[in-house]
Parts: sequence; structure tokens; C-alpha cells
Amino acid sequence: MLIAAALFGVQPSPAALLSSPPVPILRAVAGRAEPALQRTAAARSIAMCDASVLQMPERPAAEEVAERIRSRLTPEEEQGLALDMKMLRRWTATREELAERLQRAPSHFEWSVAIGFVGDERAFVRSLALLYRQRERLIVSNLPFVAHIAQRYRHCGVPIQDLIQEGTLGLISAAERYDPSYGCRFSTYSVHWIQMRIGRLASTSSRLIRLPVRAGERLRRVKQLRNLFMLREGRWPSDGELAEAAEITEGQLQTALRSGLDTVSLEAQMPAGGASGRGSATLTDMLPAPEGCDPADALAARDLRALLKQSLAGLLDPRDAKMMELLYALDEGEGRRTAEEVGVLFSVRRIEAKCLRKLQDQRQLVVRLRTYLES
Repeated sequence: MLIAAALFGVQPSPAALLSSPPVPILRAVAGRAEPALQRTAAARSIAMCDASVLQMPERPAAEEVAERIRSRLTPEEEQGLALDMKMLRRWTATREELAERLQRAPSHFEWSVAIGFVGDERAFVRSLALLYRQRERLIVSNLPFVAHIAQRYRHCGVPIQDLIQEGTLGLISAAERYDPSYGCRFSTYSVHWIQMRIGRLASTSSRLIRLPVRAGERLRRVKQLRNLFMLREGRWPSDGELAEAAEITEGQLQTALRSGLDTVSLEAQMPAGGASGRGSATLTDMLPAPEGCDPADALAARDLRALLKQSLAGLLDPRDAKMMELLYALDEGEGRRTAEEVGVLFSVRRIEAKCLRKLQDQRQLVVRLRTYLES
């Protein structure tokens, strides 16, 4: 159920909210791109790739929805509702100031006295209820515009119902702030608030890793410019052309494109077995080993550790052999210990020099190592 329905006790039908879907942008842009725009130079196309051009394909559909909304309310009615909203804002601000001063919620009588209302408490309650009904009327009459704007974000991975709910919150914010002295209709003023709420939801909820709002807006703009260039020129733009169109550096462009990459679990099942697709493996199984991690080198290092451990066991007593293994990390999976750590562990000092002097006199170890290295 829409947030507007929960707040105001109304439930617009889905058919009414989702009526008159926008003209698909690809069809609209393609129609404008033939045939003259296809013959323009790349520089001219880039120069025209600005925010105003991006809005051109959807403008007819948006104007149609706006006109249908405006037909529900005459300019005089809309201005009267806006004045009621202005009065409601003033009353609400007075109530908040009074509550802060009294350190409690004021009664209706105290509230009416604070705003200078002429009449008894019952008349004040009726007037307050009327203002809330007027706000409800202004919001509900513009709900189809919310559904229309939400359709633009339907491919962002967020359910359309959630987009409409968030857009309705933006519409409520617009209704609480609109002033007829701005010189525009309410439907025009509310677009910014609706798009801001829906855009933020799309940025924060459509991805596993949340993008900052500005980064998400830059990424959407880059994608729009790239698709528009492809429609006009029949090819994808270079990084330089795309960065120039977006009015950013190539480094910022690469950062924006990298931020748009999808995340994949390392445990995701990947097809294996060639073209037949028989069997399966995880993405971790298919990732290449890190640079410098040659399997042959790993096997050679393991064999060398085993040879050294075997030689130490035959040339030194068990205690000294274990201390040398700890000092030089001959045990696989264990890190190298310092002489101080080994000395504390075995309650001895100067163990490394003592063991090395003992090993220098053992020609058997030298022969084994030379044989290993030559092989």
C-alpha cells in the first residue's frame, strides 16, 4: 500500500497510478536521430549531449501527464490549496515552538491561542482538519505524476511499488514547501522533490555496495550520454569524447564507470566442462593465482623445507632442531619467529649462533644442499 494511502486513508487504484506510461526513451531518441542527426559530426553530437538534450525524449510524455494532473485542479484551486498549505506550515511551526517552550505537547486550546485563532476550540479543530484534507487533496491529485517519474527508474533493481512510495514522500515534502509566489505550478515544483527521493532510493537500495548520491548521479549521467551518443553516431564514444560530454576528466570518468560494476560472490556457481557445460565450479576455483605464485615454485619451496627439516633432525639434537625450525619458518603454515621469542620459549639465549656454528662443521648438510640445488 502506498505511503499516501497509509497517511491519508486513501488507496488510489494501481490502474490510475500507472496509466499513461512514458514513451520509451530509445524509440523517442531514435525518431529524433533520423536522418539529419546521424550525419552530424562527432564534435557536434558531443556538444549537444547536455542535460537539456537528455530530457527532450521524455518531455512530451511528462507534459501530457502534467497537463492531465493540472486539469484536475484549476489554477485558482491550486493557488487556494497552496495558501492553505502555507497557513498549515505557519500553524505547525507555532506548535513546535510552543511545545519546546512548554516541554510538552500543547493542547488544542493552547495552540489556538498561540496562533491567534478567532473562535472556540471546536472551531479550531475543524479548521485544522480542513487544512489536512486540503493537503490530502493536493497530494492525491498529483499521485499519477509520481508513478510516471518512477517509471524512469524501473530498471534500477528496486520494485516499482517502493519507487512510488518514495516518490510519494517527495510529493508530500513538496506540498509542505510549495508557495504560489514561486511563479510556477505545483506539478512543476514537485518534480525536483520526487526525483530526489526516488533517485536516492535507487542509489542506496539497488546495489550491494551503496554509492554516494553524487557518484550515483554522475554514473547515471555518463550512461545516458553514452547511450545517446551510440544512438546518434552508431558507435560507442571514446573515453575522451564521453568525458568531454560529461564535463569531467578521464580519470573521473574511469572512477564513475568502475563504481558501476556489479558485485559477484566468490561462491557463485560458474559453468564448467567447456561448451557442454557439464559440471560446475565456483568463481574462486576459476580465478587465476596471484602474480608470482607459480605452482612449481611452491612445490620446490615445500621440498626444500622438508629437506632442511630432515637434515636438521639428523645433525642437531631435537631441541636445537625445533628452535631452528621456528627461527626460519620451516614448518608450513607457521610464521618466522624472532630470536627473542624463541629464546623466551626455550629459556635459552644465543641459540641461533650456537646452532649455526654446529651446522658449519657438518659437511653432510652441505653435500645434501648442493645435490638438491644442482638437481
